[in-house]
Amino acid sequence: IPSRDGSGVVVPPNDAQALARGMETVLRDPGYAARAAEKAGHIRTEFGPEFVAGKMIELLSKAARK
Repeated sequence: IPSRDGSGVVVPPNDAQALARGMETVLRDPGYAARAAEKAGHIRTEFGPEFVAGKMIELLSKAARK
């Protein structure tokens, strides 16, 4: 299943057939991976190590003040 924003393929957990279909989707369309990677740029920003580390520091700082 293509993700909502087109940045990849989403498959249900523990569903090997769905995973295989998703992989086939990417492998059969050479442009799919390129388009998905372009659309996924925001993911690096929103979930990259710098962002996650910043959120963790924020959380720990709040917890330390309590």
